[in-house]
Amino acid sequence: SSCRPSNGAGSPWGEFINSCPEDRHDFIHYEFTRRNDSSTSSSAGLSSCDSIMTSFTPFKLFNLERVNEATNRTGGVMVWNWGVHCHNKTDGCIEEKFDEVMLPTVENQSFAEWKMLWREHEPQHFATEGGTYEGDPQGRSPAQKFECRPESEPDNWRNIAAAKLLRERNMKLPIVPLFDALLPEYEWHMTKRDCTHYCYTPWRFQLSWDGILRGLKSILG
Repeated sequence: SSCRPSNGAGSPWGEFINSCPEDRHDFIHYEFTRRNDSSTSSSAGLSSCDSIMTSFTPFKLFNLERVNEATNRTGGVMVWNWGVHCHNKTDGCIEEKFDEVMLPTVENQSFAEWKMLWREHEPQHFATEGGTYEGDPQGRSPAQKFECRPESEPDNWRNIAAAKLLRERNMKLPIVPLFDALLPEYEWHMTKRDCTHYCYTPWRFQLSWDGILRGLKSILG
C-alpha cells in the first residue's frame, strides 16, 4: 500500500490515497511502499528499498529548508526543473531562481549526500512563433494561439539559457533531455487551449526515468 501525508499539497492521484500515519516530511506528497515481489533479481546485484518517498514541490528555498537532518544524512535524488512559465527572455526569470534557490542548495554541505540533476522542460506547441506561450499584458491571448500545432522551428531558449547558467555557475549537474524527443507530440496536450501540459502516457514518463538513470550513472561512474 501507499500513502500521502495528510497535509500534502495537491490532489490525490493514483491507486492509493490513504493518509500516512505520520507527517515526517510535510512537503512530500506521496510515499510508495514496495509490494512483495518474489521476482526481484537479487542475483543480478540489484538492491531494493522498502519504500520510496516522492516529492513534487515548488521551486522555493523555503521548501528545501524543511528537509530534515535525517533525510539529508541519507540523501537521495533531487531533480531540478524550472523555466516553462518564464515568458520574457530579458527579465531574469531563470537567473533569479538559479541564484536564489538552486545555487545555494547545490553549495550547501547539508545536501552533500544528494545526487542532483537538471531536467529540461517539455516543449510547448502553441500557435505562435517558436511554439511558446505569449500572453498580452492583461494575461489574455488571442483565440488563434490556443490551437496546438507542430512546430518546425521551435524556440528552446529556456533550456538553452538553463544549460548556459549551469556552466557559468560551475554546477556540474547532468541534464535530463526531454525537449527534442517530445517536439513531434503536439497532439498529446490536454486540450486545445492548453499546449503546455501533456496527457498521461507511460512513454513520456519512461523518457524522464531513463534520463534520470543515465544521469545517475554519469555521476556514480
